[in-house]
Amino acid sequence: MKSTIHVAFIKELYEDFSDFLATSLSRAALAGVDASRFAGEVKLDIHAKEILQAGSWDAVIRLISDKIFRALENERNTRSLINKMSVRVGLQLEENVLTAAMPYLDARHILVHRDGKPDDLYVRSYPDVPIARNGAITMNFDFVTRARNAVKALAEHIDARMIDAGLVRQQDIAGQR
Repeated sequence: MKSTIHVAFIKELYEDFSDFLATSLSRAALAGVDASRFAGEVKLDIHAKEILQAGSWDAVIRLISDKIFRALENERNTRSLINKMSVRVGLQLEENVLTAAMPYLDARHILVHRDGKPDDLYVRSYPDVPIARNGAITMNFDFVTRARNAVKALAEHIDARMIDAGLVRQQDIAGQR
């Protein structure tokens, strides 16, 4: 039972972090990030109906930003997604903060698609992640605590870099709409 809760925590942690990245990208777009760098070469399929239904300029920006994020997310590589997002908004993330969170963000894929049993690439990439006798990632309180701390540190790092770069509007910092 505890293992099921730990697995659910890692999956939810990934989903929440992914939502955080999408929201951060939207906030950068709303704050006026360089549109050429932000959009890059991404081609989007947006229908006039979607634009009209958005209701406001901010909502249109969020719509476009969400579609750009989804295009980046299609790559299915979390490190690459974070790096591409960082480049698009010019964050220059510290590699050690990103590297510390990656075993836990990548664990979600292993848990969902491989029943918790990592492939050789995961094991070689993250030798400090304990593997149980059954060949699965050891899911326990220590693992989820380390995951929470590392992913939280990465989110705080991204947040700080975005604020320092002026990529978050004051009303978003204050929690206003």
